[in-house]
Amino acid sequence: MTDDSMLETLSRQLGSGGIDQISNQLGIGRDQTERAVAGALPMLLGGLMRNSQSTDGAAALLGALQKDHDGSVLDDIGGFLPDYLDQKILPVDPFQVLDRDSVGVLVKMGIEKGRSTRPDLKVGICGEHGGDPNSVEFCHLVGMNYVSCSPYRVPIARLAAAHAQINFPRD
Repeated sequence: MTDDSMLETLSRQLGSGGIDQISNQLGIGRDQTERAVAGALPMLLGGLMRNSQSTDGAAALLGALQKDHDGSVLDDIGGFLPDYLDQKILPVDPFQVLDRDSVGVLVKMGIEKGRSTRPDLKVGICGEHGGDPNSVEFCHLVGMNYVSCSPYRVPIARLAAAHAQINFPRD
């Protein structure tokens, strides 16, 4: 994958104006933002790939994607997330719907790598994603063993899990 295709993929994920939004937030020009993003992506992806090569690394990646952070990155999320959703920079709330094409790819990779050395590895997801029907279906498709969510979302999660099993049967 070339830098240009990674940048194009990121631009599609961010939607029209995504690079401009990043430029504006950082107070730098679009060209500089594109170069920075194009330069950072290979390093980030390379680090993720190296970390995913071992069972411990894959488990750590999966844990980080699901929960292992101190939350400080989210301290001011309420200040910009509603605007990002209103302006269609983000199509859905990423804290409620798992993005299959970004985080989902990493989750799937983590599961596959982990089970390549430990076939009986139990994997699940905890949080609001566990109560979103689309996310529950994804979890089923990548072979997770369980989902967990807020109590008020449990009926939706159970129904979504049943639909996923009917539509995509597995043993």
